[in-house]
Amino acid sequence: MPLSPVEDFQQIPGQGIVGRVDGEMCLAGNRRMMDAHNITGGELLRSGETLAAEGKTPLFFARAGKLMGVIAVADVVKPTSAQAIQELSGLGIEVVMFTGDNAKTAQAIQRQVGVDRVVAEVFPQDKEKEIRRLQDSGKKVAMVGDGINDAPALARADVGIAIGAGTDVAIESADIVLMKSDLLDVSTAIQLSNIERFISKVHEYLDMDELTPAVLNDMVKAVYVHMPDTSNGHREQQIDISYDLVGILPASLLNDLQNGETA
Repeated sequence: MPLSPVEDFQQIPGQGIVGRVDGEMCLAGNRRMMDAHNITGGELLRSGETLAAEGKTPLFFARAGKLMGVIAVADVVKPTSAQAIQELSGLGIEVVMFTGDNAKTAQAIQRQVGVDRVVAEVFPQDKEKEIRRLQDSGKKVAMVGDGINDAPALARADVGIAIGAGTDVAIESADIVLMKSDLLDVSTAIQLSNIERFISKVHEYLDMDELTPAVLNDMVKAVYVHMPDTSNGHREQQIDISYDLVGILPASLLNDLQNGETA
């Protein structure tokens, strides 16, 4: 079956694509695009809402002002994503998901992985604005992303974290690059930064001449991280204060460390 040529083709960010085929306007995109062109479809639109509630993204197709069909696509949630969100929450971090998907799809993903809140139907160019809004409210923001559209937000964030399998522009805009596409590594990076802050804090109290092997050994025991066991997926993380440090470090520092105030 020969395909007809497409004329007047346009890509509309955050909505879909449009063009003329055999003189008739054809649309392919999300519900926002259908609403913008006053496309109605009754049962097909309701089917799209059902798919969205299942965590899928419905894509609608219309021709000459009539809705012709709907399909759904879905990103498979990685098995470790919910665990990563749980670990970040355990560190006292509020987790927010930005997505261009509609609110129903976003809420379904929220239920699956347990993020604190979602910001749905975000245009690609608006992610940076959402980061700025969070910062203006007094929050320190780390952004995790992997696409071209994430680059401005990664650059705006206090800490930009790019997925290693992402686009070059996202990687170049980030402060940290994760070598694997696994959100668990975000938690690991934060734990490692806690160790670095601990070491820096110790340096404020001890001269380099006083950092004897025994003291260094105590520092290693004081803060430790159990990294992922790739053989069975078991993962534990713990920060502890060794009793051996009592008498070596000032009580004020020990108190700060126990309360997590090492910044």
